[in-house]
Amino acid sequence: MNGQVIKKNDHVEHPLNTTEDTASTSAATLSMTNTLDESQKRNIANLSNSLSTTIGSDDSRTKSWITKNNCRELVPSLSSREIKSDLLSSFYHLADMFVCGSLEDDVDHRHTVLKETTKTIDIIRVRAPEATQELVDALFSMLTIRNNLLDVAAESAISIATFLEQGLTPKDRTYIVQKAEENSSSLISVLSTAYLTSVKSLSNKDPMESLFTIASASKFIQRKMVKRRGANLAVARCLRESDYWKRAGALDFCGLVFEDDASVQSLISMGEGENLEILVDGLIKRVYDDTVVQDQLAAISIVSKVLSLNCHVEKTLQAFHSVAFHSTSRDAVIVAADAFCSYVKKNGDLSLEHQLALIGFATLPQKEIRRVALVTLQSHTNNACSVELLNKSDTIDALLSIILHSPVHGDGIIALDIVRQMARSRVHHTNLCRHPTFLSTIVSMADSTDTPNPLAIEILVALVLNQENKDAFLRTPGLFKWLAKFVTAHPTGGNVQEQFLSVILFLTLSGT
Repeated sequence: MNGQVIKKNDHVEHPLNTTEDTASTSAATLSMTNTLDESQKRNIANLSNSLSTTIGSDDSRTKSWITKNNCRELVPSLSSREIKSDLLSSFYHLADMFVCGSLEDDVDHRHTVLKETTKTIDIIRVRAPEATQELVDALFSMLTIRNNLLDVAAESAISIATFLEQGLTPKDRTYIVQKAEENSSSLISVLSTAYLTSVKSLSNKDPMESLFTIASASKFIQRKMVKRRGANLAVARCLRESDYWKRAGALDFCGLVFEDDASVQSLISMGEGENLEILVDGLIKRVYDDTVVQDQLAAISIVSKVLSLNCHVEKTLQAFHSVAFHSTSRDAVIVAADAFCSYVKKNGDLSLEHQLALIGFATLPQKEIRRVALVTLQSHTNNACSVELLNKSDTIDALLSIILHSPVHGDGIIALDIVRQMARSRVHHTNLCRHPTFLSTIVSMADSTDTPNPLAIEILVALVLNQENKDAFLRTPGLFKWLAKFVTAHPTGGNVQEQFLSVILFLTLSGT
């Protein structure tokens, strides 16, 4: 192996079989066999020789041997050197069977051998770590397997990812990372294609478990070492596949690979039409899933860029809305709400449901979200699409709550400005005046003995000048007193004073 690609019908050369190694290994084995019983001796002999004597002659014998002999049973009896020599030799024989194509047509047989291969990998990793680099060479060579053995290649890629997640010496880790960089295109191609094409045939695992396994390996590999260029090329190649599911696998995997703006734009240009829809559906699943927050944040970021093209708007905004209100991650809540508000701010033609979401965001505890939602709502107050929203009693309740919480700074000032714009509009004027507590709240702010709020005064002036709802003034404590003070303090004459006096007269005649 030693990093060389195995050719079909070429058996694997054991990298340790030099004359010196063979002699020393034989001596060590001879010394050890003096302390083993007959059963253990037979097991060691089987482990070293059975596969080599059966490959190419009778696959059924190999299958029978693997079924009856579990490599793990030998571990307590073997030293590190014997494990390195005998188990690694067995692994190479197993790999040779895959590469030679002898298992291509027998799925059940292949799964049995594949299971035994992964067991052998586990033993070598735990009990003979000095064999790591030789083992990794074999795994990378198995990445080249294709056709009906994609599951084998995928298992090899997953094993590589598993190695990197385990504790390794700096030397071994550097070696594997370098190999992964050199083979990044093969890694991504195998994992992205296998993501949806071969999930049912990975070591007889449950399909969803297989999907999770591949996704986990993919995420780990692409984060730690895979070069973006190699990933881009591999995904682009997969997108040219005629098979729908291969394209779907590649696009779904893109959600794990592309995070920077340039790559996302490249992705969008590759994934037009049906491809893009597959991608968005896959990413939205990750938007909802807060198991791994980092993946969730990356998915939100990517989908928001697709959303900026006005693609798949409804399902995307619904996902953002759900995350903002229900996610357990504060970061995810903030990013999702910000993405939602950013789109709303740029696109005025929105459903009432989405506009109501803005009001909901404005009452959330995260101050970053409140501010973004209020600023977005402020920019839409005069738009016709917001009329129904701002005429709702719940909307006015929310705005009043924000105003009372911080009446002279921050969010409260923005909320007051929204109300001021509403008060100047004939469309919103009536609902403001009919709200049970709105007028009395604004009057108390305008007539404050401390510092009268100038925005509250502007709101009252606008409402008084529009006299269509004078009946509401009768139910507002303190309004008559404030009007009298205001007229006295602003003896400017003209139309404004006349209208104020008209309202005062109306209230007087009505018995206020």
